[in-house]
Order: sequence, then structure tokens, then C-alpha cells
Amino acid sequence: MSTNDEDRFLEVLGDAECRRLLGTVRVGRLGFTDAALPAILPVPFSVVDDCIRIPAREGNRVLDAVRRSVVAFAVDSYDDLTRTGWGVTVVGPAHVVPDGPRGGRQGGPGAPGPGRSIVVQLGLLRGWRLGDPAGLPSSPTRVDIPNRRPTDADGGAGMAVDVGGPIDG
Repeated sequence: MSTNDEDRFLEVLGDAECRRLLGTVRVGRLGFTDAALPAILPVPFSVVDDCIRIPAREGNRVLDAVRRSVVAFAVDSYDDLTRTGWGVTVVGPAHVVPDGPRGGRQGGPGAPGPGRSIVVQLGLLRGWRLGDPAGLPSSPTRVDIPNRRPTDADGGAGMAVDVGGPIDG
């Protein structure tokens, strides 16, 4: 089905493609509840087996907020010039595990010293791709999306966030 751009289509992605796309980026967004309010943080991550692993330092207040709760995790890529892109969302239970041999994490880029990892199980996995119909398979699953265009409501202001390492409290 068509989107608000007459020459673009929204394709619903299957499980295998969602999993593949999760491995193509290094920073995602963790959505959780903090003090009964929604919160979303950019975080470095890795995919290990059927889990998202997010490094965090010991004592970080995010650890308490996500411990034994259901969270959302999202990654995406969008090209403003070609008006194409994709997005993947994971919803699943989160656990906090120690880093190291017992927690299963063995360092790597952005790894903290002694600390913890937030582990999100791949529960509900959904994805979409917005693209040129010429580049889509012959029979993609397509859905309508609302007629909504980006606005300048925030005055064009952005927020700079360093997401190169573990999340801090």
C-alpha cells in the first residue's frame, strides 16, 4: 500500500531480515519506564544469540529501572535524500547480568571495566522498510502509514549525545 509519498512503499519485514538488520548498526535506543515515566536512551549494543546486550556501569540508575521489566529497543536507518530506510523494534524482558565469564560478556569495543550488562531477550520482533517500488520484491507485504510529514516544531534544535561507551548513571 502507498505511503504519504506517492512513489514510496512501506514493506513489513520478516523475522530473518529483522535479525539481520539488528547486526548492521552499533547504536540503538532503549525504551523503558523510569519513575513511572517513559524514557528513551541511545545505547551501544551487541546481538548475542537471541539477546540484545547493552553495557552499563555498576550503580547506574538505569539498571534498577530495567531490571525484571519489559522494555523496547529500536534501531533504524533513514536517508532523507532518497526517502528510503528501515526500522526494527524489539520488545522483550530485560535482565541485568554481571560482565565477565559468568555473565557471558568478554569485553570488546565500548566494554566497561567491571560492570553489568542489560540483556533484552528478542521477544516481539517487528520491522519495516520504506523504499522505491522498483527495489521491492514482486509481492511485498505493504501497509498504509498516516499522512504525516516531518515538522519544524522543535525549531530545528537537536540534542548531542555521546553513545560511544556504556551508559552511565
